Amino acid sequence: MATTKTVAKTATKPAARAKAAAKPKFLSVFVLADIARPVSGERLYAHTFAAFSLLGMLKQGASANVESLTKLVGETAVKYHSNTKQNLKVEGDRIGLTNEGAQFFADRFSSGRCSQDTAQKFLSALKTGNEDLTIGVRQSNLIAAQLAA
Repeated sequence: MATTKTVAKTATKPAARAKAAAKPKFLSVFVLADIARPVSGERLYAHTFAAFSLLGMLKQGASANVESLTKLVGETAVKYHSNTKQNLKVEGDRIGLTNEGAQFFADRFSSGRCSQDTAQKFLSALKTGNEDLTIGVRQSNLIAAQLAA
């Protein structure tokens, strides 16, 4: 004679699942004031890397909220790399690296124009809000921000 085992399952109400799915995710980070944002050279490259890292954009096929990237790197950078250079692709409210863009930004490291050390220092400053004068980031130029993921 076969024995059967009864397993009880707890059902989640559809409304509760929908409410949980609709809850937006936010990142608590620090952004540089417009006047303090790097405009050229290694500092610019490192800052851009840090922004992409914070938003999870370095994984193939990944995207981030356009407004969040704009708060980190500025409107000029977003427009330049999405319109002129076509390194970034905007789809609705999302933005991601194109294949050419991924190569373009990776070349900044492989060519020696940007060191991983400098990039990691920018990433740390944007995550923690701590000043790092070795990369020109002053405490007074770091602004707390909530960015949509």
